Amino acid sequence: MHTLPQKKRWVGFDLDHTLISYHLPPLLSMIDRGYRDYLTTVVPELHICSQQILSGETFINVPVDLGFFRRGVVLDFQTGDLLFLKTDGAISTAFHGRRLLTSSEIEAKYPCGVWTHHNELERGKPSANYFVFSEFFTLGVLFGSLLLIEIVDGAVCPQLTEYTAIEKFNLAFFQHSFDWRNFSSDSGNFFPHIKKDVKKYVKLRPDVLQMIANIRDRGIGVFLCTNSHFDYAHFLMNALVNSSEEKGAESPMKCELSDFGWIKHFDCTFVYARKPHFFHDLKNPTSSLNISRDLGTKVLSDAISSEKTADHDATGSEVFVGGNASYIENVTSGTPIYIGDHLLTDFAASHAIGWQGVAVIEDDQHCNIELGKHFPCLLSQASYWKDRVLRSSNYLLSDVLEIPSIDM
Repeated sequence: MHTLPQKKRWVGFDLDHTLISYHLPPLLSMIDRGYRDYLTTVVPELHICSQQILSGETFINVPVDLGFFRRGVVLDFQTGDLLFLKTDGAISTAFHGRRLLTSSEIEAKYPCGVWTHHNELERGKPSANYFVFSEFFTLGVLFGSLLLIEIVDGAVCPQLTEYTAIEKFNLAFFQHSFDWRNFSSDSGNFFPHIKKDVKKYVKLRPDVLQMIANIRDRGIGVFLCTNSHFDYAHFLMNALVNSSEEKGAESPMKCELSDFGWIKHFDCTFVYARKPHFFHDLKNPTSSLNISRDLGTKVLSDAISSEKTADHDATGSEVFVGGNASYIENVTSGTPIYIGDHLLTDFAASHAIGWQGVAVIEDDQHCNIELGKHFPCLLSQASYWKDRVLRSSNYLLSDVLEIPSIDM
């Protein structure tokens, strides 16, 4: 039986790109390099091409252009076009590969200049026809995908003749690099880089911990709810806590994997939450995680098991793998608040079940500077995403540290 403390109000936070911010240029460049290395060395179907085409100046050695990395763009696998949409689904900006399409080319491909699958996107239905770059981790494959489109058009690789193949390669790369088991095995093209140099990729802001403490001091329950598994969440939060202890700028960052003290900053924690299912699926698989200091780092490789029980003595806070919104709704008389960055599965999903959704959109801090400069700003006037974010959230912030400004 799970017993969380009764609170008048609960506030939940996403982890990545919300409580934990990233240095986006090096992060996206690292994922881009990992993606292109993966395609040239791992994918069996591309072995011949990797020797003849992908290893040359048309793919692996092309300098990354960060100007293409704009969240909210859509890659259409039927046309091979990368699109930025206006409020009504009309196409504001379009690229085919790295080539900017003219307005006449857009109108020739798309009736009245409106994207074919706009209604599907609006209804939120998954589709094999396109991919929405709705969060930063998957955004890292965007530039490499544009290069693959150019290779398809050049008809120089017998194993790469259709745009739809790019979706398959992208999904395989996501599994190869972001699967939670890769953290403990030190494999894939993502976790090893983060673990080796966390300060290069992660912004460690101790003010975040003070903000959480201030909220809890008001009698408000605070929970962490992340799709990351425990091991990665544990690593990042440990790094954040260590950064707040003023060990000196010249001291190396130490992340003691046996130290679970960060958990006490929350009243409860949900890892591997499978958002958006966390918000609407009462059958979302759930177990408690045994956070015992005696287990040391072995806990980091544990999978979901119904036999696990929370170790209250060690942390004073329960940790769940999975879970669902009812865990919070059953112990509050007020409307819960959830704060996150994902354009589809965080604030929008919580808002849809009657919670207050808070959107943290940091994108436009970088607008027209380096990232995404080939497109309008994510929240620019008449942008599809500005309209959608405003419709599916109660508050819109550019930084999680602005949270004290909202009504709790």
